[in-house]
Amino acid sequence: MRAISDPNELKILTSLKQKRGYNPQNKDKIVKLQLSGYKGLYAELRGENLRFFLRYTKANGKKTDRVYKGLSLSQITSSALPYDRELIAKGLDPIEEQKKARQQAAKLAEDNKKQKITFEDVYLQWKGYTQKKTLSKYDVSTEESYKALRDMNRYFHVFEKHILPSLAKTPIYSITSYHLTEIFRTALF
Repeated sequence: MRAISDPNELKILTSLKQKRGYNPQNKDKIVKLQLSGYKGLYAELRGENLRFFLRYTKANGKKTDRVYKGLSLSQITSSALPYDRELIAKGLDPIEEQKKARQQAAKLAEDNKKQKITFEDVYLQWKGYTQKKTLSKYDVSTEESYKALRDMNRYFHVFEKHILPSLAKTPIYSITSYHLTEIFRTALF
């Protein structure tokens, strides 16, 4: 339960407790109170938790509640409630719009995360994995292992000389066939 310091919320809480009664058996009883001056806005007391919600009718005629979790009455009445009323007036469901906004924010965060992974990051991970795998596969003292390690290092050298300088800082998810065509065109001519 968040701390209540707003005098209006304290009045509402007191009214709800009076409505519920002071009998210890009523402690788990849920009581609701419609707030005057704010059409459709209710306060509810569940145990010791005070919450606010907006009751409205969706476009399909179904009644539903938009719960305001963790917001004070002043925050609700100054920003959340007017925004939700505007959505309802347009025929939109505030709950669905909030879900869409969360999904868009998550997608944007994922896209930003992807944009931070560069070609160089992926290359260095691949190089480390390949070296570890190759070293664990061969005994370093044999001629066969010497040739395998030499060939591996040649591949890395060619890669680092011709491809890595062109793509190092490029986000991995934005690389296209055009990038590769340009690298091969300049390397061959």
